[in-house]
Amino acid sequence: MIIRVKLTVGEKKLLERVNLYSDDVAEGFASSNDAVCDLMRSLLKRNAIPQIRIDWFEKPEHNIGSMQSRRQSIEADGFIDGEIFRHRDFKPMLGYFLDGPALPRSAILKFELATARFLSGSISFHVIQQTALHGVRRSGKDVHSAAEEYYKLALECDLVDKARDVRSYVIKSLTKPQ
Repeated sequence: MIIRVKLTVGEKKLLERVNLYSDDVAEGFASSNDAVCDLMRSLLKRNAIPQIRIDWFEKPEHNIGSMQSRRQSIEADGFIDGEIFRHRDFKPMLGYFLDGPALPRSAILKFELATARFLSGSISFHVIQQTALHGVRRSGKDVHSAAEEYYKLALECDLVDKARDVRSYVIKSLTKPQ
């Protein structure tokens, strides 16, 4: 089950200072860097962020198409330690840390149900791939962005070894060969 991180009263106040859900990635974020840093320090200190989301940020194998982890990519831009939370690309990552995959609740529930059936042996993995494919088609999102959200969802549903296959299937199915 995908969980939304429960925030303390203090963390809620910090989040209010961050325009996290704006479509403009930089809007309000640069001016609220201190709040972001304080929020992340608090969340990390109390281990509030699910480990799979930390792994997605820390492990190179979860940053498909790169030899570096997301953390290493930000550090390569000169942001180290607590400064990484000030990087312009961190805003969508904070959203994932807090809320999980950016997918409609109904899509998440369908995928979770398919995953449970797959893990019990009652359906094939192809059904999971099809569930993700149909979800991406219905989402109206950019194929690569939506496929990445399903990748994250597969990670969170304990399909760590199959998450790449979900993402690849969606992208290959919905993009035309060059």
